[in-house]
Parts: sequence; structure tokens; C-alpha cells
Amino acid sequence: MGPAEAIRPVVEGDVVRTDGTSVLGGDDKAGVVAILEAVRVLRERRIPHGNLEVVLTISEEYGLLGAKNFDTGRLRAKRGLVLDVDGVCELITRAPAANRLTFAVHGLAAHAGICPEQGMSAIRIASEAIAAMKLGRLDAETTANLGIIQGGLAGNSVPASVTVRGETRSLSLEKLEAQTAHMRRCFDEAAARYRVRVGDRQYQARVEAQVDRQYGRLDIRDEAAIVRLVQSAAGAMGRACATRGTGGGSDANVFVERGLEVANLACGMREIHTVNEWVDVRDLVLTAGLLVETVRLNAAA
Repeated sequence: MGPAEAIRPVVEGDVVRTDGTSVLGGDDKAGVVAILEAVRVLRERRIPHGNLEVVLTISEEYGLLGAKNFDTGRLRAKRGLVLDVDGVCELITRAPAANRLTFAVHGLAAHAGICPEQGMSAIRIASEAIAAMKLGRLDAETTANLGIIQGGLAGNSVPASVTVRGETRSLSLEKLEAQTAHMRRCFDEAAARYRVRVGDRQYQARVEAQVDRQYGRLDIRDEAAIVRLVQSAAGAMGRACATRGTGGGSDANVFVERGLEVANLACGMREIHTVNEWVDVRDLVLTAGLLVETVRLNAAA
């Protein structure tokens, strides 16, 4: 049983966590709760709110698939908020673009005990490529990771193929393309070093690379109307709402790419994607209140 299958919430005062065997799912239950509570309060208190559009997307974790497949032409609104980031009373206005990378390494199979010299190990080729590669935190704007390796058939067979999957992301499109080219080059150069002759045939190792833009960059100016609106709402509540960047993508990346003015509002989730995840109900109340005040100010404008 995985850490997301049987969730057992534990309430300790104002804090909700689990018994330590599973995630809480505050990502993104916290955002959904804040949205629904804000709508309920607006209706109960009959607060003027103008026209509201609420979009709940699916498959965000698998690559923002719900947002990508949503027809934004159905929306009348031209600006809005996504609630999908840790912290509270903060606006994410800068987030990276990301490339998803797949490298299929092709060597040559051979018996590992009888004639290993007649084979080319795809595992070894991939290993040399990875060893030469810059990965992890590259600078303040750029990261890269290889997360999956699949290949090989048996311990006594020189592996003919290996697939390596990963990503790179950056707040700078130039750095994103440079890192993508670097990762491709590492694989190409490793494969170029391997060739073998078997009988009268010559074999050359090769790599097939596939690069897909997972999502575009989020870049909202501090002077943008949505930022000013949320900060004014926070000020009316006696709070400050700073803007900041993050290394993660969200539906906001997709909506901004479609021409909407959308920022990502922190909604109280903490230590997400771990069994230590927790949410403070007071943060949920604050976030819902900030949404209510934001909508009220927008209607009054």
C-alpha cells in the first residue's frame, strides 16, 4: 500500500496531519477548501462579488493535464488566482518553464560470459553520459534531474537498450535551452565512443532523444492588476502579501501562456508530498478570508 492510498487524518488543535503512514493531500485540498469556503461566505453574508468563475482541474501532478486540456475560451474572466503552493499570504508570480526529456540508448546485445566484446552495453553508455552531466541545482533559476532508468533483460546479457527519463526547468528560457542541449550532448558524446565489428558488420551505439515542453514560464509583473488587487485585499485585512518565485510549476503557468493574468496564491499546505504533511486550519481561514476580500474589492472597482 502506497503513502497516498489510505489517508488517516489526525487533528491536533488547529493542526491537521496524518498518523505518519500517508500523505495528507493538502496539495491541493487546502486550495479547494479555501475556494469553496470563500464562495460559501460570499453567499451567506451576501457580499457583492460580481461574476465569479471557479475552475477545478484534474491530473495536475501528471503534468498540468487538466489545465492544458481545458478550453480557456469558455472563460469570461481575464485574470484570476490559482491556489496551489505552500505558505500563506504570498503570491507566486515567477515560476519556471520545464522540458520533459527521454533518452533511449541503443547498444548491442551479446552473451556476457561468452562474447561480451561483441556487445555494447547501453547501461554503461548511459552511465557515462550521466556521470558527465550537470544535475541538481545548477543556479538560482535552473535545475535538472534524471528520475527514471529502465533497461536490461538479464544479468548474463549485455544490455542492448536503456531508457532514461528526466527533466530540466528554469526561470530563464535561454538557460533552459542551454541545459537541454547539454544533457543531449552528454548522451550523444557517450554513444559516439562506442562501436563494434561483429563478422563483416559494423555497429554504432546511438541515442534517440525526445524533448517535450511540459509547461511555459510564469512571469507576472509586480505592477500587474491581479497582484495589486490581492495586495490591496491583504492590506485591508492588516496583512502583507509579498510576491516571490518558486521552482515548481502550476496551472497558473498554463493559463498565463493562454493570455490570462494569473498568479498562484499560497494556501497553507506544508511539507507536501511527504508523510509529514500538515495544514493549520488558521491558515485556511486566512486564505479564504483573503479570497473573500479580493473578490469584494474587485466587484467594488
